[in-house]
Amino acid sequence: MRPSLDLLKDRKKLVGAEIGVADGGNAERILKNLDIKKLYLVDIWKKYKEEESILDSTASEANAKERLKDYKQVVFIKSPSVKAAKKITNKTLDFVYIDANHEYKFVKKDIEAWLPKVKVGGMIAGHDIDRPGVKQAVKEILNPTELMGVGPSDWYKYIE
Repeated sequence: MRPSLDLLKDRKKLVGAEIGVADGGNAERILKNLDIKKLYLVDIWKKYKEEESILDSTASEANAKERLKDYKQVVFIKSPSVKAAKKITNKTLDFVYIDANHEYKFVKKDIEAWLPKVKVGGMIAGHDIDRPGVKQAVKEILNPTELMGVGPSDWYKYIE
């Protein structure tokens, strides 16, 4: 599990979302280490361009579904992140973890779409703060004086 989400270990019956699931490895760690009531797993699971690379996550979808098949609290949402966020009621999530497309415009849209979904006392977090697009979007939207990092690449902010 990512260090930022480790900060939620004492909470019970968490409802959260992971944006950018890939093969489900991080989702499995979340499910094994936190008391999860419901976990929305959002990914497009297709080819996409990111920072001059073509990424192909089509095989990852089957791997994720196989890996997580025994977890009844999982809800898979195969959809672009911003569209998926519209299916979730505002202020109902204890956490959102963002680790999808790392380009600035996509990270910014992900944060803007998912931040309203997190309830007061919850957390928005993510990975790859060392990537320029991620860092720029996180700092712009979440106020860098309140942003806390955990580990070499994670970021998080509690919602007050």
